[in-house]
Amino acid sequence: RLARRAREGVPVALESLFTAADEFAILEQSAMLRRVRCLLLSRGLSARDAFAIFDRDRSSALSCSELASGLQWLGVRLTVDQLHRLVRAVDLGGEGEVAMEDFKIAFSPKDGDVGGVAVPAGNLAGTTGSGAVDLLGASGEPDLMSFGTAPGGTSSTASALGAGIEEVQRALPQVTVPELGPVGGRGGSAAADGVKAVDVRGFEVRVRDVTAFSEVWSVTGHAGGGWSEPSVSVWAPPADAAGLGKATMRVCIGHYPSTQGNPAKAKGTPRRKILELASTGSSVLGGLGAADRFAEVARTVLPHPRRYKLVWSTQVGGRPLYVWRPIAPSADHLALGFVATTTDAEPPVTAVHCVPRKWCELTHARPPRRVAEAGGVGGQSKPGALWVVNQAMLLGATQGRNPPEEDFYDLRTTNYRLEPGSY
Repeated sequence: RLARRAREGVPVALESLFTAADEFAILEQSAMLRRVRCLLLSRGLSARDAFAIFDRDRSSALSCSELASGLQWLGVRLTVDQLHRLVRAVDLGGEGEVAMEDFKIAFSPKDGDVGGVAVPAGNLAGTTGSGAVDLLGASGEPDLMSFGTAPGGTSSTASALGAGIEEVQRALPQVTVPELGPVGGRGGSAAADGVKAVDVRGFEVRVRDVTAFSEVWSVTGHAGGGWSEPSVSVWAPPADAAGLGKATMRVCIGHYPSTQGNPAKAKGTPRRKILELASTGSSVLGGLGAADRFAEVARTVLPHPRRYKLVWSTQVGGRPLYVWRPIAPSADHLALGFVATTTDAEPPVTAVHCVPRKWCELTHARPPRRVAEAGGVGGQSKPGALWVVNQAMLLGATQGRNPPEEDFYDLRTTNYRLEPGSY
């Protein structure tokens, strides 16, 4: 009976994670989620407010360390194992970090929470011998009214937010824990994901030079005025779609940085690369369904990312720049380059495609080449840099001026004939 009650309000991913666990583990996890929700209510915080406070690097996703810091600020101290199980439970994308939508699903008020009532301060739940928070009262059931505020905290953080999120963030403890990576083996065949199998025979993917560009963002001025170069810009390949009578479709794999304006007009620079999906026969070209057929094959072999993570943003030069890393839809795919926007709205996932991991190798363009760097401007901008990260001349970015620590990739060859198992 307790286990059934514990499951109420628990995200679907959480129930599936603990299907094989004993009932006490399910009860403990449910109590943990409810405790956090009640503490947020006691401080006058919505799930969105709490996420903004915990997301110190403004990446639009909470790392394990950021979540641990935020929970400790609330008065919740977990073992690393408990924290990792919590992240896996609420991280519906399987990326090892918690996106805002996942956070809202887990921590927005549920029926049965202490709705709108400030939870009395004091009397935090005790700790177990393992150092974990004891989430259960003496009765063995969640003792909701014993969940107090963090030591030294206030009964409501809504007023503190009036002073600005950054001021509240400075009060957060600095907790560092091992981070999680993406869940392996989540990708694979379309059939395994419940999507009908697509016949990709008769197509191939080719690496081509980009010959035309659309400007995404640019600033001009003089070196020393914020940017290290007098002209910095980011470019995208033009939108392309297959249609009646067309045998190819160009596929965006990222954006391109430049210090010479439009790369199509720049002299003496390597060619930027793009992928081209091509028909090797005439069967797909004979009707109005050609565009749909190309799109179907592109979605199957070169899928869109699941979402994005904000890597860096800046206001330097008077025009905002936001650089995003695409999150591949599975462990079997990779994103080759980043994309840029001029607003803080996450780009549409259809803006870029990922590639099969088996087609890739670690880039030979190591270390990445720094294109330009910018200093910080007040609290809204932090120093950072734009980079060329591989032989396709695709965009990368870092907060700070050090080279990116993550791996980047090149394609192994310039032509991939599509057959079952080739991707």
